[in-house]
Amino acid sequence: MGSPDLGVPTLQALVARGHHIVGVYTQPDKPRGRGQQLQPCPLKAAAQRLNLPVFSPAKLTPDACQALATLRPDLILVMAYGLLLPPAVLALCPCLNTHVSDLPRWRGAAPMQRALMAGDTHTALCLMGMEAGLDTGPIYLRVPLTLPPDMTFGDLYQTMQDLCANTVPEFIENWSVLGQQAQPQATTGVTYAHKITAADLQLDFTRSALDLHNQIRGLSPSPGARLELAGQSLKILRTTVVAQAAPAGVAYLSAGTLLIGTGAQSLGLLSVQPAGKKPMRGDEFWHGQRFTQPVTVTCPAIS
Repeated sequence: MGSPDLGVPTLQALVARGHHIVGVYTQPDKPRGRGQQLQPCPLKAAAQRLNLPVFSPAKLTPDACQALATLRPDLILVMAYGLLLPPAVLALCPCLNTHVSDLPRWRGAAPMQRALMAGDTHTALCLMGMEAGLDTGPIYLRVPLTLPPDMTFGDLYQTMQDLCANTVPEFIENWSVLGQQAQPQATTGVTYAHKITAADLQLDFTRSALDLHNQIRGLSPSPGARLELAGQSLKILRTTVVAQAAPAGVAYLSAGTLLIGTGAQSLGLLSVQPAGKKPMRGDEFWHGQRFTQPVTVTCPAIS
């Protein structure tokens, strides 16, 4: 059960290792692209290429749960499905969730983004048993992972994608043993990874350069933190913290790097993406605008 491409390599690995997939459950097709034509989600498209049976109910109604029961699954694997599993599904067989945080830290919708935005130095892949609570189930396997200070959400997503594909199939093959070794989650250190909203994309240059750096890398490359510079909308993709004082919110070029002051330090814009254009270096954007003096940035509301 899943929808984004997070689970695609894992699905492919399970098939390659000879596991019998009785069904793949995904979100329904949604309008995408300029023509807004209905398109399958990445996991559904991958399942179709593998000639697997695919089911895409909008909700897990009693009828949908009954249809699932007729498949007689031995185990249900959930990877960013997007729908809560009702008790009727949880009762069918063991339901295993791949949660991409060091539980109980960052339960909820956006664990990878929130870990990076908070400046966490480590996270984990947790294979956990599903129950009625939100990511409260027992942990079967915890695979720790270091978070380098410049890792972006895109980097972490790829790492987790590969880690799941290399971990989950072998774990399932040893389920008869590993399935008996669940450990309850700690009751302390619980935090919630709330869904990313438009407010999270706003940059406030009265905050420290490090806080802004973490915010930006946790949102890069998508949906991306934004600002306006001389009327141009910029998505900020990669940054660095520079020990150079400058007024908050003032952009300037120094030693070949586009910087924005935050008071005691500056934020270096290493990679930016102007609206409708490809990503480029920050200094390339600056020279393209032919700026000769420092410029004050603005951060308009994002809807």
